[in-house]
Amino acid sequence: MRHVKLKIYGKVQGVGMRYFIKKKADSFKVFGYAKNLPDSTVEALLIGDEENIDYLIKEISVGPSLAKVTKIDILQDKEITNTDFENLGYFSFEIY
Repeated sequence: MRHVKLKIYGKVQGVGMRYFIKKKADSFKVFGYAKNLPDSTVEALLIGDEENIDYLIKEISVGPSLAKVTKIDILQDKEITNTDFENLGYFSFEIY
């Protein structure tokens, strides 16, 4: 499994970005969260299979129709074990 934390820049708040990420994450069995940050960016934690996360990052780079993603920073990217996954406690995708 893979654990990736992203910071998404551009016009990404007030355009449905977190709900877009959740819908895509749910369809690909990716767990974690998406939340708005005070600096007008969105942070997303993605946990799942490598191919599904790669696809989800490509989808996020486009975003919903009202969004304009200008940059995505990968803050963390690491392989995790099943035990690590269980200890993280994300068994769904949450919106904060």
